[in-house]
Amino acid sequence: DFLSSVKPAGVDHIARFGRDAFCMSYNPRVIGARDILEFYKTFTPTLAPEPPDPAIAAGAKHIRYLAARMVLSTVLTIPVLVMTWAPLPPNPHVFGIASLALATIVQAVITGPFYISSVKSLFLTGLVETEALIVLSTTAAYVYSVVAFAFEMVRRPLPTGEFFETSTLLVTLIMVGQVVSAVARQRAMEAISIRSLQARTALIVLPHGEEELDVHLVQYDDTFKVLPDSAIITDGEVLSGASTVDESMMTGESRPVEKSPGSTVIAGTLNGPSALLVKVTRLPGENTINDIARMVDDARFSRARVQEAVDWICGWFVPVVLVITVITFAIQLAAGIALRNQSKGEAAVGALTYAISVLAISCPCAIGLAVPMVILIAGGVGAKLGLVFKAATTIEQARKVTHVVLDKT
Repeated sequence: DFLSSVKPAGVDHIARFGRDAFCMSYNPRVIGARDILEFYKTFTPTLAPEPPDPAIAAGAKHIRYLAARMVLSTVLTIPVLVMTWAPLPPNPHVFGIASLALATIVQAVITGPFYISSVKSLFLTGLVETEALIVLSTTAAYVYSVVAFAFEMVRRPLPTGEFFETSTLLVTLIMVGQVVSAVARQRAMEAISIRSLQARTALIVLPHGEEELDVHLVQYDDTFKVLPDSAIITDGEVLSGASTVDESMMTGESRPVEKSPGSTVIAGTLNGPSALLVKVTRLPGENTINDIARMVDDARFSRARVQEAVDWICGWFVPVVLVITVITFAIQLAAGIALRNQSKGEAAVGALTYAISVLAISCPCAIGLAVPMVILIAGGVGAKLGLVFKAATTIEQARKVTHVVLDKT
């Protein structure tokens, strides 16, 4: 019934979200939010709760996903470590079967997404990213352990037995690192969420008196009251009253600015000792706070010049590690045969363990995370101190600054 009813002038589109929620697109210059609720009053509509910042909500969801994988990997890894390192009665067959089962689950469920992302990166962008090392090192350790387990089961054990604890523990530590970096990134994003400066309610002056409303119900040409020592909800023009406003967070002006009828006020700034009546000139969803928030978002996703160097290094890092791995295998194989008088099979097994070690210690690569994390956290710290960086290149160039000239107007 709601969707099929006549729309008021100014409402462009109505979309349904769930069973009893709707999203409306409307022209605020033609009709306001309160007018829309009044038009549909027979349906007794209420304002839906404000959704969280999409970037922050997506980050929280990603952390929960990584944390779940980390917990599962830890739960599966601990028994493998106990069976490998604890002073238990020897029972290689039972321990081997149990370790194989647990390591297989870790390799398939936890490492699986790394396989998918590294293959996508290789075929879609032609780049060998650092996640390829995670895949190669854990796969090599796992496959070798499976082969060693098979030889153990037929009572022909290899000189170096299976080491399922290596592949499972490596995956678990990688997941711990990813969770830690994701949490740090999320905290930085929350710190630079300038939209948190936006007040949630507004004291609107209506013909029948003052009424405190949700800030999203503010309309153009509304008059709202700013109480002493409270934040200004949105950009506007003073109609009556005289006070001083602390605008330092927006303009850098350290001294309170005198406000009287005809003066403009900025969203997020702090009123002084007297009340003001202000006419709305910009709605809360499009005021100065949102302008700055969009700038911060752009800075968060901008790339520093040094990131190009990091990308270049990462592009060569994986191939170089693979070459070193092959060289290590060849040297150890030759040394086993020539110096340790081993058979070719024994030398190959020993050389393979050294090659797997080279792969294992080469991942995960902090170099790929370092620059983005520095840019993000630096932006968050700056925002906490009232300093907004417009782009990542600004942070990068800041170390060269010798003089600062401030125009506080």
